[in-house]
Amino acid sequence: MKRLINFILLLFFHAVIFAQTEIPAVVQRQFEQNAERIEDQSSVSDELLDQLQQYINHPLNLNEADENSLTQLGLSPLQINALIQYRSLLGILIDIHELQSLPGWSLTSIQRLLPFVSVKEKFNVRDNFNKRISGGEHTIILRASSVLELSEGYKYDASSASSHYLGSPDKLLFKYNYNYRNLFQLSLLAEKDPGEQFFKGYQKSGFDFYSASIFLRRMGIIKSFAIGDYTISMGQGLIQWQGFALGKSSDAMSIKRQSELVRPYHSAGEINFHRGAAITIQYKKFEVTSFISLRKLDANKIIDSGFYFDQHISSFQTSGYHRTKAECLDKNIQHQFAYGGNISFSKTSLKLGINFIKYHLQYPLIKSADLYNLYQNRAIHSGNISLNYAYTYRNFHFFGETATSGSKAFAAVNGVLMSVATNADVSLLLRNLSPRYQSLNADAFSENATPSNENGFFCGLVLRPSSQWQLDGYFDLYTFPWLKYNVNAPSSGTSYQLRALYKPKKALEIIFDFKSEINAINYQKYESPLRSLIMIPRKQFRINANYSINKSLILRSRVDMLWYDHHGLQNAQGVLLYTDLLYKPMGKAFSGGLRLQYFQTDNYNSRLYAFENDPSSSGSISAFYNKGYRYYLNIHVRPYPKMSFNMHWGYSIYPEEASLGSGADKILKSHKTEISCQLLYHL
Repeated sequence: MKRLINFILLLFFHAVIFAQTEIPAVVQRQFEQNAERIEDQSSVSDELLDQLQQYINHPLNLNEADENSLTQLGLSPLQINALIQYRSLLGILIDIHELQSLPGWSLTSIQRLLPFVSVKEKFNVRDNFNKRISGGEHTIILRASSVLELSEGYKYDASSASSHYLGSPDKLLFKYNYNYRNLFQLSLLAEKDPGEQFFKGYQKSGFDFYSASIFLRRMGIIKSFAIGDYTISMGQGLIQWQGFALGKSSDAMSIKRQSELVRPYHSAGEINFHRGAAITIQYKKFEVTSFISLRKLDANKIIDSGFYFDQHISSFQTSGYHRTKAECLDKNIQHQFAYGGNISFSKTSLKLGINFIKYHLQYPLIKSADLYNLYQNRAIHSGNISLNYAYTYRNFHFFGETATSGSKAFAAVNGVLMSVATNADVSLLLRNLSPRYQSLNADAFSENATPSNENGFFCGLVLRPSSQWQLDGYFDLYTFPWLKYNVNAPSSGTSYQLRALYKPKKALEIIFDFKSEINAINYQKYESPLRSLIMIPRKQFRINANYSINKSLILRSRVDMLWYDHHGLQNAQGVLLYTDLLYKPMGKAFSGGLRLQYFQTDNYNSRLYAFENDPSSSGSISAFYNKGYRYYLNIHVRPYPKMSFNMHWGYSIYPEEASLGSGADKILKSHKTEISCQLLYHL
């Protein structure tokens, strides 16, 4: 009870979103599938939610939006090209319903965009700078969250246990945003993770992580300018991609990487961003971008290891946690200096660009001596250069990027999006990624978590046979020319996914989803000293149903079933079911949501992932395995027009387990309770 009272007192340390924003279902599915691909369960970056919230507060004007702005809404290049051509031929849009006449703009995609766009007269961006810095809106966000059951890390004796957590189990965040029509943005952020100290010990400066950024758009020939923390996303992600990126999914037309090249960074994630300055200058049909960054990164440092280098790091620490003495000593060990740029040319439907980036590390990165790390770049200095293109011809959109690294290895991604009929779209993508190709912060379309050691062919199809049905699917064939972790030989794999969306009326939507993949892993018989590869099939079937009971109540249900190595040596199965009830009355100061969930799997191999909406953050993705129940409640209250309060309560119970987790995170109970709260003040 004392911990609960102390936690409630911390509620005044955080704020949230002015209106309750929910990440679109298509993006939730992307998060889940990405988590499955990289075997990760973590919080979702709040960068995407911030962007969606900005467009809710300041809807994007479709009459003046450029290609970069439209890509942030998840529109395909064919849809963007159709809108731009429509505006050039017929002038500005008068009504939002005109979008239905554009090729490739289905009613479903238009409905998804409605909260984020508007149709207005063009806005004069020649406001003086004083108006930009004084005429915007201020948002202060305070957030506190905690797990109420103490894990073993908080109970260990600090004098004897190296994994003792030095701080409290509470997570705190402060955030300030200023925004003037997305043309001038200022952000300040401070965060403390669970287990980290606060104004004492290793964290005498208070919060463990601080971030700040200033960002301007459309100031004469300056298209964008960033100082502080920012992200760089170039080409198709072969040499640098730090923004949100859609991966392989049943949304078969979302295979192209799309983003503004320079974007402000105001997320609580402590890893994937640059710190310095960046500028993009636009002159007629040319754009020139330059950036520079100096950062300190967490890493495991090795001294006098017998390598050519007396000191090196064995890996980067990407969790952002500084809870124990060892984690605090790893903080800011690696110094990283980076610089690079882009030169691009655009003319009508053609865009060409050349990108380059250079890294200088204080210590070389030398991973373990396993054969799958044979081509790992161990140099202190590394760099990449690439060429990217995009070209639209009638109903065809071609795109791609070819890159090289310091090892003279090449990587290439090339694709095409085709609208073959008014109700049919096709996507094709080829990738050829050398095992020798290496790049920091790369994130291209691939089966692997990083774009290296892979060749593949992807084919996707979208059919809209009627206004009630939409069919999506893809087939992907790939090979790995060199070894991988837990795969001690060159290997191959296949995957395909089929999805059927049925919407007989506005209030009801049912989605049938089937996914199958076959990949190789090491296998060793007990009586044999040799390892061989075996092909492991994994099949998953899912049904989602969304039903609007009335204008205020929405019911959502999911049934998820998985078969791992069915009829094989490692046969395992899993099932997950949940129901959400959402209450969102129009014009009321209160809204909320409730989830009831059950899951049962044979082991970790048959785990199932589920996205959870949390209005006091951007949400989270969890992997569920063994047998258990999960409940959570979201509450959103807006007592005053300029203030809102959000709370998330989650409770998990594993009736057949005596403890949860392992190591310092182990909880000696069969249940776990999380609570988080946000308070927002909007000026």
